[in-house]
Amino acid sequence: MIILINGVNLKVGGGVTVIFNFLNSIIENERFHNHSYHVIVPSNVGFEKYDKFPVKIELMPEKMKSPIKRLYLDYTWLKNRIVEINPNVIFSMGNIAIPSKIKQGVLFMYPYAIYPEDKTVWKILNITTQISYRLRNIVFKQRG
Repeated sequence: MIILINGVNLKVGGGVTVIFNFLNSIIENERFHNHSYHVIVPSNVGFEKYDKFPVKIELMPEKMKSPIKRLYLDYTWLKNRIVEINPNVIFSMGNIAIPSKIKQGVLFMYPYAIYPEDKTVWKILNITTQISYRLRNIVFKQRG
């Protein structure tokens, strides 16, 4: 089975630690070696050291890191990569699913979507962050 792991959102913080541990588990435990794992991640984070059987690391182009290019990344670049890789299943880490008809699991670590009505949480965020998070909530609902 070919499993595509979408890690394009994982650049800093806890999400990076989670995927590093996840990839270590795949590499170190032979019970996972009967599948191949194609992992798409950003560059300059340290993912290159995980490019070991059965994991294949693909660094997304540097120009795709811009939030402005996110729609192109999701709807064109990743779509083309999915066609070429032809995975059986996708595991998206970083809260946002890839627009695809292939079965997909999403690692969801985003409390602002789970508790959007909690005014306490939203009050501590500046307006720019609030707008960003509210837009993410809309995207998550659409791709749910």
